[in-house]
Amino acid sequence: AQAGEALAPHLPKLFPKLYRMQYDPSPAVQDAMSGIIKSLVDDVRGAVDKYYAEVMAECISSISGRLWRSREAACCAAADALSGRPHELIAPHLEQLWTLSLRALDDIKETVRSAATTLARALASNTLRLVDPKLTKPDLCASTAASVFPIILEKGITSSAKEVSAFSVGFLIKLVEAAGEQCRPHIPDVAVCMLEAMSTMESATINYLSLHSQKVRIE
Repeated sequence: AQAGEALAPHLPKLFPKLYRMQYDPSPAVQDAMSGIIKSLVDDVRGAVDKYYAEVMAECISSISGRLWRSREAACCAAADALSGRPHELIAPHLEQLWTLSLRALDDIKETVRSAATTLARALASNTLRLVDPKLTKPDLCASTAASVFPIILEKGITSSAKEVSAFSVGFLIKLVEAAGEQCRPHIPDVAVCMLEAMSTMESATINYLSLHSQKVRIE
């Protein structure tokens, strides 16, 4: 308790680094960081909420960093920090996280690629919720769609990395279906991008979009 009180003024800078290091590949480091965090804060989830912007800034910086173990830990930390959070917390970081997760899916280190897959799936799950008009207010649906569609089209599907493009195609199909009316402004770009990428896509993917054209109002 005394340690927590003494370090309280430094928590905005200290907590995000400790939180990210909780996900270090080394179990010993994980345990050490977890122990330190518990000695500093009583409610870890509450602390993540309180310092959410700082936590995400730390993760975003580390995902694009030089050290592979920091990239791996940051992907896992960011994925966990997305869980159960409201749109207001997630939205400011969505674009950067999508951009970096797609890049990390093609990381030179296999364990980083695996962690990036975890992050990309967490982002996908949250994004599908945020663009669904049945679950989210229309203005929030529209802003999320406006943020994510260009990234998936410009940095995902067109990627030269097979894993990145494959993930992006699968997610785009779900995104178009979930967004409903909110995807209409992006349909021309979706159509052009898919047509350009047809030579490298499975025919089943193209057939899916063709069969569901009425649902997404592709005319």
